[in-house]
Amino acid sequence: MPPSERGRFLGRRALVTGAATGLGREICRQLLDQGASVAMSHRPGGHVDGTQALVREFGAERALAYGVDLADATAVREFFDSARSDLGGIDLLVNNAGIWPSGGFADIPVDDWDRTFAVNCRAPFLLCQRMIRQERPALTRKIVNITSQAAFHGSTTGHAHYAASKAALVTMTVSLARETAGCGVTANCVALGMMDSNMVHDSIATRKDYYLSRIPLGRIATPEDITPVVLFLLGPDSDYMTGATIDATGGMLMR
Repeated sequence: MPPSERGRFLGRRALVTGAATGLGREICRQLLDQGASVAMSHRPGGHVDGTQALVREFGAERALAYGVDLADATAVREFFDSARSDLGGIDLLVNNAGIWPSGGFADIPVDDWDRTFAVNCRAPFLLCQRMIRQERPALTRKIVNITSQAAFHGSTTGHAHYAASKAALVTMTVSLARETAGCGVTANCVALGMMDSNMVHDSIATRKDYYLSRIPLGRIATPEDITPVVLFLLGPDSDYMTGATIDATGGMLMR
């Protein structure tokens, strides 16, 4: 890491969902490495090794792990309130967690539809709501919501509920940005294409050629490819950006 980046987030307090693996874990690791304190969520009983390793590496005073069912509205609210109390406030929010259930449109169970929206859109809504209800900060507070190229293209592989939830997240972020533009808060999105993660690993393994054929840059992203984009939106260099979606898709989105 260049010396100029060490301490870039010193004193900043972040909350990141889906922090146990993949992109969420890499975002947390780099925020912690650059001086932030981070509240990290993982699924109760899920992949806890990733967050616990960060707690051990950076210390329990700066790296705080919480087991949260993001489909449970009460648990989501309690998570934010606990993290805010433990850290003394939240300056940076990254809504990264998501689920990607499969099913042809005609066969999607309504419970799957509802849970997808609960995790992918309602949980970010509740966390954003809690975020902006805090007292106006001295420094700009930053919200980054992780969306998908599917929000703009729709699903081609039996994930209509995922695509719809991610499209809702984009329009929610724009509305949030409009309302908070004068309140010391920015809200932006990062749209992903195909990134190697636990969520899509099996699909990539079985349909890699198909996915590669849709990516002009010719390779599937890693969390290390995406994290710098997220950190840019969390840092001061993006203070004049709000309501934007940055496409980090290897060219799957070109707009």
